[in-house]
Amino acid sequence: MPSRDDMDLEGYDLSPRQEELQTLESIYGDQISIDHDKNSGVMTIPLETDRSLLVNLQDSSGEKTIQSKRIKHLPPLKLRFQLPETYPYESAPKLNIECRVIDKDRLQEMRLEIEQQWTLTRDQVLFTIIDILQESVNSNLDLLVGSSVQCGSDAPFYEQLIEHDNQCNQKRFNDTTFTCEICQADVKGEACLQFNLCGHTFCNGCLRDFFVSLIKGGDVEKVHCPDFNCSKSFLETRERYLRLDTLTDASFDFNQFRTRLMTPFIKLPLVHEILGYDKEGMELYERFITLFRDHQHTLIAKMFPTRLVSCPRSKCPAMIFREDMTSRLVICRDCNYAFCNTCRKSYHSDSIDCAKVNDGKQYQGVPIEALETWLESDPKSKERNDIRCRYGFDLMTKVSQEYKMDKLFSELLADESQGFRKCPTCDLIIQRSDGCNKMRCSSCYTFFCNVCGVYLEPNSPYDHFKDISSPCFGKLFEGMPGMENIDD
Repeated sequence: MPSRDDMDLEGYDLSPRQEELQTLESIYGDQISIDHDKNSGVMTIPLETDRSLLVNLQDSSGEKTIQSKRIKHLPPLKLRFQLPETYPYESAPKLNIECRVIDKDRLQEMRLEIEQQWTLTRDQVLFTIIDILQESVNSNLDLLVGSSVQCGSDAPFYEQLIEHDNQCNQKRFNDTTFTCEICQADVKGEACLQFNLCGHTFCNGCLRDFFVSLIKGGDVEKVHCPDFNCSKSFLETRERYLRLDTLTDASFDFNQFRTRLMTPFIKLPLVHEILGYDKEGMELYERFITLFRDHQHTLIAKMFPTRLVSCPRSKCPAMIFREDMTSRLVICRDCNYAFCNTCRKSYHSDSIDCAKVNDGKQYQGVPIEALETWLESDPKSKERNDIRCRYGFDLMTKVSQEYKMDKLFSELLADESQGFRKCPTCDLIIQRSDGCNKMRCSSCYTFFCNVCGVYLEPNSPYDHFKDISSPCFGKLFEGMPGMENIDD
């Protein structure tokens, strides 16, 4: 410790108090804050563990942990001191210790311990006191803090701990020198970015140039850590996830597959940070999002053609995932248009059969060939499993049963002996129980002929049976119950 007889740099004698305060400033720099006018100050002693500590946040009852995280940097211990006018030879310094993660009783014990130092020497003791506190913190932190920090239900305190740890980690990173893996230059961390999962570090300039070239070239799926091994790993993971045996596995989860496929390999805020927030950076960021989404939509549409549909509105380019494959209702998330997936028109309720057979090859959007294979194959067969992965189990179960019933019903309608007819306007199936062959639909009130099924003019429905050129001429009462033995 410098003698009180020493001279300061300006050549005049310092008081013992000022001498000690200036000496502490020169030793501890930013760690200490001195108020020379009041002969007081605050010394900050960092708390850092070699192993991480678990920080827990509980609910209001204090019985359930709702958040937890491991950190290595804790809020510092602060020594507040004030030097009386008669210090250091007649009066002791006034001391106080603060730290939110150390028990108050333990802080009191530490304060009593350092106050004894002046009693032993009756001289300048701040340097010794600080040294004792630093040694105690460095060697006994586990005993002072414990294995975890319990925040109770104090959410702001929990967030403060996490934020402090993040700031300390960032400061240490900023002060460290790294070798950029692209340009091989030595760069301070404040001008670099490190990927969390792999730890590879690149300077901001190289990383931005790399990402910009990929986005402008349309290779958005390569926007991730540029390290060769990481690129290889991402490619292998993607190929493995898209393999046919994965897609046809009995435990395959489409929603999980979709989420993983539609999630970029790099978090979007990080992409935005690398590209920058100026006009060019914003445009590149939007282009990245658009291209990545379009690429993944194209892939899903190719692999699962019934899962992804386009909005029918000509001015809306949105692609929509069908969450419920058993319903024909689809709602566009961009323009909120609700439409029928079968007829592509405004939604009209699943109870209305707009077009069960869209064309000669499909039934409710599923190929007839797939439905026939589903009905004919064994439930555990590879053929069924492939179809299940392509269209979904619930959809195939529902549509195949309807297809089977419609097929049987069509055969029943074809059997004229059963007396079934289909309304030519609304397709309602009607069976005559009595009366003549002039029928009227109970749903839409259309008149039609029960013999040949044609539409009849509502103002003159009987003309069809009176017209000599009509195929049903004179057949108004043909087949009517009770008329079997009456001669023409």
